[in-house]
Amino acid sequence: MKNNQLIIMSIDNNYTVGYSADGHFIKIPKKPSHKIGQIIHYQSAKTGLRKPWGMAVAAAILLVFFTGLLNPFFTKEAAAAYLSMGLTTGSLEIWTDDNNRVIKTNYTSSLEDLKQHDLKGKDIYEAMSVLALEAKKSGLITEDENNILLIDLVDLEKSTNLLYIRG
Repeated sequence: MKNNQLIIMSIDNNYTVGYSADGHFIKIPKKPSHKIGQIIHYQSAKTGLRKPWGMAVAAAILLVFFTGLLNPFFTKEAAAAYLSMGLTTGSLEIWTDDNNRVIKTNYTSSLEDLKQHDLKGKDIYEAMSVLALEAKKSGLITEDENNILLIDLVDLEKSTNLLYIRG
């Protein structure tokens, strides 16, 4: 077992979610002393395999077999990049193609008023401008210095970049 530090990010009825020093979100049982932002020490337990290897091998072979047979029927335009925009009240996900055109969007329910804009086919910069203006109009982004806008951009063909904007 390894002793690690964890920053508590959220607390639910039965569990606490924390962010570890090695960059992982960890779900642990809730204790009455837990508070958001608190740094705690926890011990990670090793988890062993509970199923025999034979089942895992058979499942892997079946998975390879069926994905190989069914793949031509389910091919879609592959995304070249993925962008996630997190606001204080919700988040938005955008997938783009090789030409930086939006091919898919996904909104959380709290951002439904932003969904009125059809972004499919638009350039990512144009789409982000439209979303930022609409978010500002609807009060999701304000001049308050405590607001956080977190944007995570993943180039699915190259590397991962993280952009953090506060303000």
